[in-house]
Amino acid sequence: MNDINEYLKKEKTKVSQEVNKKIKIYLDTKYWVDICDVTRGVKKNDDINMIYTFLKNKVKNNEVICPISQVLFKEVLKQSDEDSLTHTVKIIDELSQGIIICNQEERFSLELYNFFYDTLKIEMDKNLKENFWCKGIAHIFGIQIPYNLNFTTEINYIIQQEYFNEIKKYKFLDFIKILGMDKLKLFRDSRVDTNWFDRNKQDNIHKYKVFNELYMIEIAGSIDFYKNNIEEVFKDVIDNRAKQENIIFHEKEKFFDIQLILNMIYNIFKEKKIDLYLPSLDIGAMLHAKIRWNKTQKYKQGDLDDFRHAITALPYYDYFFTEKSLHNMIKECKYDKKYNCIVASKNNEILDILEKLNLL
Repeated sequence: MNDINEYLKKEKTKVSQEVNKKIKIYLDTKYWVDICDVTRGVKKNDDINMIYTFLKNKVKNNEVICPISQVLFKEVLKQSDEDSLTHTVKIIDELSQGIIICNQEERFSLELYNFFYDTLKIEMDKNLKENFWCKGIAHIFGIQIPYNLNFTTEINYIIQQEYFNEIKKYKFLDFIKILGMDKLKLFRDSRVDTNWFDRNKQDNIHKYKVFNELYMIEIAGSIDFYKNNIEEVFKDVIDNRAKQENIIFHEKEKFFDIQLILNMIYNIFKEKKIDLYLPSLDIGAMLHAKIRWNKTQKYKQGDLDDFRHAITALPYYDYFFTEKSLHNMIKECKYDKKYNCIVASKNNEILDILEKLNLL
């Protein structure tokens, strides 16, 4: 029987295999805006111009790719100047080639599959283990596939295939033109209640005496937040294992205790045996803990988005070019080395890195 989910997996596998052959560079919003300003002639910066020229040429030669993320998509759309926004998304279309990294929820689910399959020593398709990439800006919030109850499964499958193959052609610029600046206002107006985070920080400041206690508090909170995701993925893994071994569960049989699974994940983190599994939990908990550990540091607008940039870039990209404050936090906890991602925040550093690697 034709299955659209299997078709989508195969399509994502093709894209991921191509992406993984290239050098993956994550530019945070600062660099996209700087490149936009320089190429528009709004400001002059020879270093930025050199970085852009390098990226443009290497992307054209299929050696480098700069896929964007959901958080970067949202941040770029906060620009209020239409000319600047239009120019920025044109550059994004050029350097990303329409490639995006799956949104955080999808990535975390795949991280869970990798973790559970390996922990339980169940064989998993190697291609699926690396399916973190997709083509089409329209899928930045997840792949949505139409279904009509009035059509047969076969007809729906044909429509779904055509829909997927058509919509993945849409560029970021097309998205801007379709919505228009008025509808994009919701992105510009979105703000985080940083006061809530600061109050929570002060209210719980007495609960820890060493940094690792604080890190584990963040891990515990993240595990609880993702409880439903963890339960759903674990159930699917067990179901697949049962099918492989011809085990039949009774419909009302409760064959695992989710709290035991959550405790297991927590204890693996506590015993420092998590290795590179579940980076979304690890990196997010570490960066939140770094701010909370500094008793005088307050949360700023943009901090949570910065954390999401790091959660996205460090495990899946080869290079991460970002702002100085985030770069320093990553260096302090040595997560650039842990995840084997080269991080830089100064233009001259980036040029030196590219030159030493014979990339310029």
